[in-house]
Amino acid sequence: MKNLELDLAFDYVQFTNRNIFLTGKAGTGKTTFLRSLKTRLKKRLIVVAPTGVAAINAGGQTIHSFFQLPFGPIITERAAGHKVENPNFKQKFAKRKINIIKSLDLLIIDEISMVRADVLDAIDEVLRRYRNPALPFGGVQLLMIGDLQQLAPVVKDDEWNMMRPYYPSMFFFNSYALKQTPMVSLELKYVYRQSDGVFLDILNEIRDDKLSQKSYDLLHNAICLILPMNTMRDISLLPRTIIWLIRSIMSISKSSKPRVNRFWPRSKVTFRNMPIPQISNWS
Repeated sequence: MKNLELDLAFDYVQFTNRNIFLTGKAGTGKTTFLRSLKTRLKKRLIVVAPTGVAAINAGGQTIHSFFQLPFGPIITERAAGHKVENPNFKQKFAKRKINIIKSLDLLIIDEISMVRADVLDAIDEVLRRYRNPALPFGGVQLLMIGDLQQLAPVVKDDEWNMMRPYYPSMFFFNSYALKQTPMVSLELKYVYRQSDGVFLDILNEIRDDKLSQKSYDLLHNAICLILPMNTMRDISLLPRTIIWLIRSIMSISKSSKPRVNRFWPRSKVTFRNMPIPQISNWS
């Protein structure tokens, strides 16, 4: 099946030097598109991601590993507006890595929604150091792939207090370097992963935090058919796998708790204290 959105995204990457933000819901082909670029593109590229799992999934390296960035907030001179001492940031690169950076045409960043603005500015500083210092990101084209309605940057309170004077928020689009470049945003809309239209509508409503009464009733009735009634009154009787999944969801977003409790209004179980089961013990 021909996908005009993916074709347009490829043409932008292949035939322009514009920075691109490629987004879309889960299952729209973002990761598949990324992997295909490695075989289809003639540009010299590297793939990085904010976490080890994301880097493995994308077939690349972590951002901190490739660019040798320190953990924690990074205040660049461009963000501060004056000279800043970052002794842990300005590390020497191996000659091989410098050559890779100098020959680079395209930098692909997967799971961009998790990348902090200061990290993107730090990448900019590294690329300027070894390429063209007058151009954002040293003149390298950026392809940023991710979904802003999924995982957000992880920022501790003390880190945000340190970064607050320089950034309105920690999302990548507040990067000073990125604001200096013309960026194209492309959204993939066709979902390959699901073919059930009703289920897709429910997923979209949950994604947009607009769960309708009709969708709520469908989900509630589905759970009632699957689980015995005594389980519905006490969430602790659920299979441990489901409890673990619920706990994982709630650890990602506190706003998930009211929605989960709508299904088990009488439950007094604290998810945070539930032990995570071993894979071998999953029921």
